[in-house]
Amino acid sequence: MKSFLLSFNHFKSGLIINLVLLTVTTYAQADFAWAKATHGSGMSYVHSNQIKLDSISNIYLFGSFSGNIDFDPSENIAIYSSANGSTDVFVSKSDKNGNFIEAWCFGSGYNDMGFAFDMDSEGNFYLTGVFEGQVDFDPGEDVYLLNSYGLEDIFLVKLNNNGDFVWAKQFGGPDSDYSNGLLLVDSDEILITGTIRGTVDMDPGPEVFEHIAIQSDGFICKTDTSGDFIRADFLEGTGNCYPRVIERNTDSNLFIGGTFFGTTDFNPGGDIFTMHDIDNGDNFLVQLDKDGNFIRALSYGGVADDFLNYITIDSQQNIYLAGNFNYQADFDPGPATYLINSNGFVDAYILKLNKQGEFQWVYSFGGDEIDDCSSVVLDSSDNLYISGTFYETVDFDPSDEDWILESNGGYDSFILKIDSSGGFRWAGNIGGPDGDGGYGLILDDSLNIYQTGGFSDIADFDPGEETFNLSCGGQNDLYILKLTPDSPTNVTEIVKINNLTIYPNPCSTEFNIVSPRSADCDMIDSQGRIISQYHVSPGANKLDLSQIREGLYTLVFNFGNEVQTSKLIVNHSD
Repeated sequence: MKSFLLSFNHFKSGLIINLVLLTVTTYAQADFAWAKATHGSGMSYVHSNQIKLDSISNIYLFGSFSGNIDFDPSENIAIYSSANGSTDVFVSKSDKNGNFIEAWCFGSGYNDMGFAFDMDSEGNFYLTGVFEGQVDFDPGEDVYLLNSYGLEDIFLVKLNNNGDFVWAKQFGGPDSDYSNGLLLVDSDEILITGTIRGTVDMDPGPEVFEHIAIQSDGFICKTDTSGDFIRADFLEGTGNCYPRVIERNTDSNLFIGGTFFGTTDFNPGGDIFTMHDIDNGDNFLVQLDKDGNFIRALSYGGVADDFLNYITIDSQQNIYLAGNFNYQADFDPGPATYLINSNGFVDAYILKLNKQGEFQWVYSFGGDEIDDCSSVVLDSSDNLYISGTFYETVDFDPSDEDWILESNGGYDSFILKIDSSGGFRWAGNIGGPDGDGGYGLILDDSLNIYQTGGFSDIADFDPGEETFNLSCGGQNDLYILKLTPDSPTNVTEIVKINNLTIYPNPCSTEFNIVSPRSADCDMIDSQGRIISQYHVSPGANKLDLSQIREGLYTLVFNFGNEVQTSKLIVNHSD
């Protein structure tokens, strides 16, 4: 596989008062940590779009599977079987090293799918997807049956951290209804978004909150964490509206994104705000306040298929949208035009808007076939990490420079890093001779990268020069990949700035500061909170970090008449 360089600001230090900012950037080979995979058989299939971590970095996946799947990647066996060979829903739990702990599943003899989930601070799961027929939603020994009203209905399920059943709710009508996105708000409210058809009761309790969709209407439904109905809002019109993702910013405004066809009213209140697609569907983004009141809506796209798969929002409330487009698309949702042509068939894109929804930049890449972005996450410096899928040969750097990756056969998974200005940082790929794809992505506090996706046949999961092969036992197996940022090779030289020396960096249970004079030092986490304070004496100081959680921190040194800041990575596994 192609080796790639990881551009990483290992240490930046600047004096705010009467001091020149000095930045030192090092380049290091990205480190493969490990990869683990399920093992199916025959025509079995397993898929997950999302990956999440809890407070101690246990890893959770949510999705769907069919056939017989061994969820334990070790020599031990933990086989789960779908009902009558259909598609069932699962949640799996592994420790921070990818070692299997447990899995829970439910389903019917029809095709049941898990699409989105979230977790609260106590580790409870909130799951949504679709089911058909009769399903026992209790993954334990007890039984809790729900019957769909017709075709596919929407489920909302709560399990505790041990996988014990808490409750299950359903929404739906005689037609097919789908939920695609779920967001837990302030640990006491649940928002789900998706599409309904025909007549649907949105209240899962004894009361009725009915909506009649002429075609396919989008919805946003809010319940409390007991599953009791609070409200529902609708994006309706003479065409079809398919919300796929939901996110919120620090002002608690909600952002719902997806694809629409024809004419849709995106104001769920009494007023009207309609948009019409150019041709063959466009992408939309609607912004509501926390009470569901309309703020704005915008659209972008072209004459061919366009898809919006993911929304994320940075520390400055800039909005990033990711997906794919075909042929040509206008990515400026305002009155101006910013046209991009795909390189071949379907290309991937990341679009940045400011908090007012105004165009900032678009980053696109692709080859002759279908290339796609599935998810985007941000680090504390608002760098973007993107997970997705590409085919054969793609240049991941849209600038005048080239960063060409070649797949190992057909489709491969990729991880791409760009900065907040849309500048390329690095890209790497994993895969084998058959079809592979990257889906969910998440970072931990130490900037370790976890990706989940699917693979077939044999795939190499080390994006560097070495090889780490895993074999697929069924039609498609599920993997978890961990990559770690490399440590600096000469830390003392990097951090010795303006006569202040800090080492080692990254550090484990303690670190050293050599200072020319006294200073007070605040240790600030990625959320801007002061989590520890130190007094630094002239000369050598050894400071204890044994009670500090792993992560990226900012050290702020106050010398009285000047201030100096530095980054510090705490990694107790070192």
